[in-house]
Amino acid sequence: MLRSIYAFEVRYHLRQPLFHIVFFTFALLCFGAVTSEAVQVGGAIGNVHRNAPVVIFQLLGVMSIIGVFVNTAFVASSAQRDFETGTAELFFSKPMKKTDYLLGRFLGSITVSLLVYLGPVLGILIGTKMPWLEPERIGPFLASPYLFAMLVIVLPNLILTGAVFFSLAAWSRSLLLTYLGVVVFFVGFQIAGVMLVDVENLELASLADPFGLAATNVATRYWTIAEQNTAIPALAGPLLWNRLLWLAVGIAVLALGIWRFRFERSGGRSFFRRNKVQPPAAAAALAPSKAVGFEPRPGSFGAATTWCQFVRSTRLEVGLIFRSVPFLVIVAFGAFNVFGGALFTNELFGTSVYPVTHLMLEAIAGSFLALLAVILTFYAGELVFRERSAGLADVNDATPTPNGVFVASKLVALILIAATALAVAALTTMLFQATHGYTNFEPGLYTKGLLIAGYPFLSIAILAFFLQVMTNHKFIGYMVMILYMLSGAVMRALDLDHH
Repeated sequence: MLRSIYAFEVRYHLRQPLFHIVFFTFALLCFGAVTSEAVQVGGAIGNVHRNAPVVIFQLLGVMSIIGVFVNTAFVASSAQRDFETGTAELFFSKPMKKTDYLLGRFLGSITVSLLVYLGPVLGILIGTKMPWLEPERIGPFLASPYLFAMLVIVLPNLILTGAVFFSLAAWSRSLLLTYLGVVVFFVGFQIAGVMLVDVENLELASLADPFGLAATNVATRYWTIAEQNTAIPALAGPLLWNRLLWLAVGIAVLALGIWRFRFERSGGRSFFRRNKVQPPAAAAALAPSKAVGFEPRPGSFGAATTWCQFVRSTRLEVGLIFRSVPFLVIVAFGAFNVFGGALFTNELFGTSVYPVTHLMLEAIAGSFLALLAVILTFYAGELVFRERSAGLADVNDATPTPNGVFVASKLVALILIAATALAVAALTTMLFQATHGYTNFEPGLYTKGLLIAGYPFLSIAILAFFLQVMTNHKFIGYMVMILYMLSGAVMRALDLDHH
């Protein structure tokens, strides 16, 4: 039974668009980090190769931190799906072991999360082959750094964060509480990092880092250039103890979650939703006493009807997107990324400055707009293919509604996604200003700045929508759009710019 549940979980997630979008997005991010001189991660400067082992450790380690949101989406979906779709009773009535059910779900989602990180590996490998990079900045291919990073850094991080949020989702049976847990986890991680900045004992600081990057830095702290370009750290000392400590924490949390889980719908606590059961008398009172007759009316297909159909269709599209888990995860990651980018605006030429509005707009432009292009690309495919994915395309085609209504409502919904994401970015930077003692909020300037910065994304939204319709294949449309976004970096490297 464990094997069957595990195989089903892997197949289910591999068929979901979130996996493919995150895979290519992570690949694109690492491709840019390797091929762009403006991005230097892991010390790829001077004589340190752009594909040096220390660079690979840092890149995959940073991606594992970013990927916490994605990992949570996979494991929370696995823990919550049966309760959301109403199939929990079917599973709970079967003679299966609780450990088989939960471990199958958990291991399947962790396997898919691990497969996502083949994207960064692919991005690094392709990036090192680009013709505009200096050959002396690229070292020989070594498989051992990739294996070390995946097995020692990425996999323990996935098990730790996956176990925490899978157990939280299975116990609370609330996605909202699970995502609040993600926020608390990152806040605690940041606070611990700040508290340990001045700690003289580097070993203690390296043990306190749940993602293992501090321990890796300690292990490679005094390496020569030659060692950074060829060697991998020994799995001993603080690095070994860090990995064992946090792996044990993850396994313990998962074991506790399995022990606390109950095979019944009301077995977990939901702080945000209660299933209310009506008394039999109340249910009988609400039941109709006799059949209600139906009188057909002639249809009305004028401009007023078309407008009403457009409004209802737009409301439906927007509501389905804004309530979806991937949208919440991506927007939460975007807000977190903007907040982190705003931290680097506190100084200007070495002088501390107030987080004024124009600096916050620069933080949004540097930390969020690239992600917004990915969001629009992803949801263009989701909107165009929603009915076909749900098996309702024939029903829609049979309705007396003009095609323009569906196209216009989906495109408006896509534009509203961009507007909402930009509004979340602005609110995030305002929160940053408030937490740093700056209260001179300027909503008018925010609106003007975001309109100027966001206007090109109107064209990107239309282009992504157009490519989905013209290719008539969701993932081919994604690929063409990704090639379009990559072409900007390639053309600039070849001195082919447009204004």
